[in-house]
Amino acid sequence: GLGARYAGMDGPDPGPHIGVDKPPQAKLLAAGRPTPLWHVAQAPDDRAVFAGEALGLWLWAIVWPEQSGLLLYDELVLTDLRDAGAEVELLPCGALSPRLLS
Repeated sequence: GLGARYAGMDGPDPGPHIGVDKPPQAKLLAAGRPTPLWHVAQAPDDRAVFAGEALGLWLWAIVWPEQSGLLLYDELVLTDLRDAGAEVELLPCGALSPRLLS
C-alpha cells in the first residue's frame, strides 16, 4: 500500500516492524473508536511513522520531520471525509505537499 510507501517500508504492511506485544505509543479516535498506534521503528530517520488497525484496515500516521511525531501524543480525532457533507467545503486546504506529488 500507499501508507507503506510513504512510511518507507518494503512490504504492504508494517507487520513485524511494530511491537504489538508492548503498549501502544499513541492513541487516536478513528470512526468513533479509540485506536492504538505503535511506533514503526524501521522507518527512515527523516519521518515519524505510527501504524495501527481500524475497522480491519491499516491506519498509518506519517509525519515529516521526525520531531513532529510528538503531535501524535496529543488526543487526535480522525474523520472520514467520505462521510462528511457540506462541511468539507469549510476545510482550509493549501497546496499539495511535494512529498505527495513525487
